[in-house]
Amino acid sequence: MNRSGQTDSNKSLDPIRSQRQNRAMNQQFNLYLERVEAAENRHRFYVLSIEQTLFGEPVLVRRWGRIGTRGRIRLQTCASEMDAIRLFAEHLKRRRSRAYRVGPADRGGQGAEPSPQFRSW
Repeated sequence: MNRSGQTDSNKSLDPIRSQRQNRAMNQQFNLYLERVEAAENRHRFYVLSIEQTLFGEPVLVRRWGRIGTRGRIRLQTCASEMDAIRLFAEHLKRRRSRAYRVGPADRGGQGAEPSPQFRSW
């Protein structure tokens, strides 16, 4: 809604969302996973998060690679927040089946920090 001194409209330009969708995006969806197998010299991380674009669209952000490196990143725009949550759960299930475990909370900055334009925490 135009909130300046002189208003020419009482219409809001913001999309109307249901209360259910607003509650979903109020939740924080950030998860850091690790897979460490010292015998095979395998030290991997995987980060999942749900964030929003500048236009308010939900995006599933996946980042993975060797611990201590920047790794790779993939962004997947979703039609709704619930679709993003569903994808988040699917990727989490897949990583857990491949021996990834939730890593320490303080490790998130070591090679697993999201790019600045998608940082939400």
